[in-house]
Amino acid sequence: MYSAFIPLLVLLNVLDVLTTFKALKQPNTSEANPVMKWVLDRAGYKGMIAMKIASIFIVGAIHLKYGLPIAAQVLVIVIYLGVVVNNVRVVLVSARRSK
Repeated sequence: MYSAFIPLLVLLNVLDVLTTFKALKQPNTSEANPVMKWVLDRAGYKGMIAMKIASIFIVGAIHLKYGLPIAAQVLVIVIYLGVVVNNVRVVLVSARRSK
């Protein structure tokens, strides 16, 4: 049976990376996720991308092997969507302040 979960997970992770890069270029911003901040501080953007790829493979493999409950899928998607929306908000607020 087809599930939109994995394509959405990939899409939202790509958007998270792109919007995070853009947000971190803004003045007075920093990574809010302490794990990703640690990775960025030690391995830079390449490390962050590697972590994202690893997390997609791990969550995707668990989902494909065991099947995540719909509630868990929705929770993961909502969390990533919230992260992307927040990153966009940071970029927009910073752009307004710089005018």
